Amino acid sequence: MIRVILWQSNHRRTGFCVSGHAGYAPAGQDIVCAAVSSAVRLCEKTLSRLGAVYTASVDRKRNLVSILSSGPVTDAFAELMRELSEEYPEYISVTEVRYV
Repeated sequence: MIRVILWQSNHRRTGFCVSGHAGYAPAGQDIVCAAVSSAVRLCEKTLSRLGAVYTASVDRKRNLVSILSSGPVTDAFAELMRELSEEYPEYISVTEVRYV
């Protein structure tokens, strides 16, 4: 299962973390993994092109990607992840974490 954690502080998205594998289909054919991976990469590329302030980290050992940033790009990512988790609830879980 892919686990998405969406961070929020003071009603403002501050970033996200994605980990795991969907297990929807064999490697190379998994459309759920492909959708989430593409969304993460698009988010990072868009933030980079916009010159936004963000931090990205990848831990390949634990299959973990984190991006710390706020604004419409991470908000759109969060919305897409929620939609995907509704379509594929057995393969994606989304957790909202609010902090002060």
